[in-house]
Amino acid sequence: MKTAGRQARQRETLSMNRNLKTSLILLLIVTGFAVYWDTQPHEFITFDDDIYITGNEMVRKGLTWNGFTWALTSVHKMYWHPVTWLSHMIDSEIYGLNSRGHHFNNLLLHIANAVLLFLAFYRMSRAPWRSFFVAALFLVHPLSVESVAWISERKNLLAGFFWMLTLLSYIYYAERPGFWRYCLILLSFALGLMSKPILVTMPFLFLVIDYWPLKRMGHLDRGDDKSGRPENAAGGNRLFSLLLEKIPFFFLSGASILVSSLVAQGHGTWVPARLVPFTLRIQNALVSYPAYLRKALWPSELAPFYPYPQEIPLWETIAAGFFLIGVTAVAFRQVRQRPYVLVGWLWFAGTLVPVLGLVQQGLWPRIADRFAYLPVIGLFLTFAWGLADLARIRWASRPVLVFLGCAAVLAFGIITRHENAYWRNSTVLFEHTLNVTKKNFPAHMNLGIALASEGRAKEAVIQFQHALKAGHPRPEQVHSNLGLAYASVGDKEKALQHYQAAVQVNPHDAEAYINLGLFWLHEKNFEESLAQSFLALEIKRESEKAHNTIGVAYLHQGNRKEAAKHFREALRIHPGYIAAEKNLEIALRSNGPQ
Repeated sequence: MKTAGRQARQRETLSMNRNLKTSLILLLIVTGFAVYWDTQPHEFITFDDDIYITGNEMVRKGLTWNGFTWALTSVHKMYWHPVTWLSHMIDSEIYGLNSRGHHFNNLLLHIANAVLLFLAFYRMSRAPWRSFFVAALFLVHPLSVESVAWISERKNLLAGFFWMLTLLSYIYYAERPGFWRYCLILLSFALGLMSKPILVTMPFLFLVIDYWPLKRMGHLDRGDDKSGRPENAAGGNRLFSLLLEKIPFFFLSGASILVSSLVAQGHGTWVPARLVPFTLRIQNALVSYPAYLRKALWPSELAPFYPYPQEIPLWETIAAGFFLIGVTAVAFRQVRQRPYVLVGWLWFAGTLVPVLGLVQQGLWPRIADRFAYLPVIGLFLTFAWGLADLARIRWASRPVLVFLGCAAVLAFGIITRHENAYWRNSTVLFEHTLNVTKKNFPAHMNLGIALASEGRAKEAVIQFQHALKAGHPRPEQVHSNLGLAYASVGDKEKALQHYQAAVQVNPHDAEAYINLGLFWLHEKNFEESLAQSFLALEIKRESEKAHNTIGVAYLHQGNRKEAAKHFREALRIHPGYIAAEKNLEIALRSNGPQ
């Protein structure tokens, strides 16, 4: 009878836990929609959305076989991320260029990430309320706004999704190791790396959570065993076996780093040390930690891009270094009594390592809100378990601590809704960015592009000029945009001056010659248009734009055979290039195939 009663109580407890877990998941979902629903009517923005969606013909065509093979073989500046490309293609297949649908799927992914995070922490700790608090903070924190409201950051959300799946799969494997469970971890980890290589630090995180809360390291977390053997006798063997277990994951991380490096070098986006000295990179990496910590605790003056500093005061670097040493020392001193402090700090500090800028590619920022999407979970972990510890130490303070936790979630949610509003279109976003940052050349550049697209070319000219004064690293691009802006208001003389200035600033920039070719094409100077376009091809042989311009020039000269050849070449380079498809149709129309 006693056994039957105990089993009944266990079933009742299990049912209560299941109901509580379901209720907390539903609360996360409702909270996510409440905080982020305002992103739905937001537009595409001029910063990368054209590259990923609006100006990408392969993505715009939706999910096709050509698109699938292109996604597997295509690289974008710094990344090989076929899963991200396929995700955008699926969105285009369903929603076309309706930004609402793309934003909706971003929101779904973010909510799914929060739910999976809750399930992972609950599975590890069996602490529903602390796990929920971590997931809720992750869900509503303003540092996540950039990843959710910026469609191009789908890669960050997808990487987060597979991060959570990998973590959850690893927890199930740790509970009952098996071949297929291990394969599931590897699969989700590989898919995450193919979304964005930010997951490269995950094997180290596995080792951290092996210590706590999974407690897979045996005597390493308990001191000497009962037999009197030193703690590293049995524990050391256990640690060695855990390291062996992680070798395939380290291998995949290394492969991802190698691919990213080769892609960056192949695209010319690798930033050499002569442009950004390694000492400055180390300094910026050190001061980034307190900067991210400040934004996590007090999220204000958020922007999509923070310009990289030209110099950092020595005192600031030294202070940041002592801060890191001090926090790390405190975390290690707490490892026996409060292991969550060390685990949370290593989660935060270790996950940031790949994005600290020690190796730089492309337009690298000082810090970035999107880089903190996964690292801040470590801080939330420490905060949640720390509050629970305080509540145990002083029972009278429990209601106050619960109130503080709820107030933090509510305050972050309100700030997030406020920050969401800045992302409704490019003009609002980059005007806000210029209000909270200084010498922000990408903000000036993108605001100029947004103004030009709204027909406000004169205002766009002012922003492009500010971008030059702010030290844009690609002045030829700014001159090209100035040329386009002046051409749109009918000032052909100034337009030509800036097109030519782009060539003078960088004689090896194919885009500058392409723009000159287009300028002379519109002026019906077909010989000069051909000359400039062929110069572009000498620099960039695989330029569909140059081939298309050459084809149009030949078409105007009546040379349909040569025109068709160049249109076909443009389509070979860029399958689905709509302008070349239409022009080829015209070239073949009168006399049949050439």
